[in-house]
Amino acid sequence: MTRQVKARRATSRKPYQPRDFWLASLGAASLARTQVLNSYALLVDRAQALRAQSTKAVVDTLGNADATLTNVRETVLDRTTAAQARAIEAISQVRSAAQSALAPVLARFGIAAKATRARKPARKPAVRRVGKASKAKVSRKAA
Repeated sequence: MTRQVKARRATSRKPYQPRDFWLASLGAASLARTQVLNSYALLVDRAQALRAQSTKAVVDTLGNADATLTNVRETVLDRTTAAQARAIEAISQVRSAAQSALAPVLARFGIAAKATRARKPARKPAVRRVGKASKAKVSRKAA
């Protein structure tokens, strides 16, 4: 036997009232406002975290660069100081060898070997004295 299907009653829908549209739009506006505020707060939090992270990265990078530069400076100074000492020693050896080799030749020609003497310190520049003409120029400029 087949089963009989009863016809359903058509439900009567209520027509929408303008008040319903108003309340729905008010709810949607309120929901949109809260979502915008939450999004803004999330954006501010992420921006602050990014700023802190970038500041930390910059400080770390500068610290690493400063340490590297300090190491390089120390290495260069050590090497240049050692090279300078070796160069001074080599120059003094060459000078003494040349003087000892040339001393008999110069003695045959009657040229006495120069006595080495200490260098005088550099002369200090003289103090400039202001004359009458200079004073007149200064007084004209001031006027």
